[in-house]
Amino acid sequence: MAALIAARGLEFARRSQGGGLEAGLLLADTLGEMASWYRAAGICITAGSFADHGGHTPWEPAAWRCAILHGPHVANHAGDYADLAAAGGTEGSLAEALPQVLAALVQDLPRQRRMGAAARALLLARAGDPAALVARITALARRGLA
Repeated sequence: MAALIAARGLEFARRSQGGGLEAGLLLADTLGEMASWYRAAGICITAGSFADHGGHTPWEPAAWRCAILHGPHVANHAGDYADLAAAGGTEGSLAEALPQVLAALVQDLPRQRRMGAAARALLLARAGDPAALVARITALARRGLA
């Protein structure tokens, strides 16, 4: 990703080299901090979708109400991305157009928020009521303690 960003002539900081939220563009290339980045971001680019390795789940950024941009390689989650696109939560199959699409989205905060809200709404609709799962886990935990 660093090479792709640099090739586009964009200035950026890398988290692994001490970059933080003050950076105009931050490449979060560390482990264990994704919740912080999703919480701070209005836009998420699922970078794993730019290489032909199956893609990256869109549900993590959707949980944090991020507008999701992705590349053409989403085979492992093709149906999810299609559903998110239909709901207005993602824009994808981007390759060369990514800089232009990203620049336009950065300038359009209402659209970012609509996309993020649509992604989160679809996630919640699919997740359903967790009460049955919580009850089952609680029952199993009680059995294990008995």
